[in-house]
Amino acid sequence: MMAELLKLSQEMLLLAEKGEWDQVGELQQQRLQLMEKIFPLDVQNINQSETAEQIKVILDFDKQLMHLASAQQKEIGTVLGKLNQGRQATKAYNAASRS
Repeated sequence: MMAELLKLSQEMLLLAEKGEWDQVGELQQQRLQLMEKIFPLDVQNINQSETAEQIKVILDFDKQLMHLASAQQKEIGTVLGKLNQGRQATKAYNAASRS
C-alpha cells in the first residue's frame, strides 16, 4: 500500500506542475483515504528501511507540491487584485458619468 501512496503523491505533483489543480484535489482525497488505512504502520510486518525511504520521497513530493501551490496562490491573488482594481475603476467611471 505504501507504493500506491507513493504513486498517488507523484501523480499529484505531476498534475500540479501542469496546473491541473482540480485533479490534484481529487487525488488528495484518495490519498487521505489510503493514508488512513496505512497509518499507523505495522512496523513488524514491513521493510522498515524501504518504507522510510518511500516516506522521505513522499515528503519531498509534498514539499514540491506545496511550493507550487504557494506560487499558484500568489498568482491568483495578483489576478484577483487586478480584477478588484478594474471593478473600482468601473465604479469610479460610472459615478463620474452620472455627475
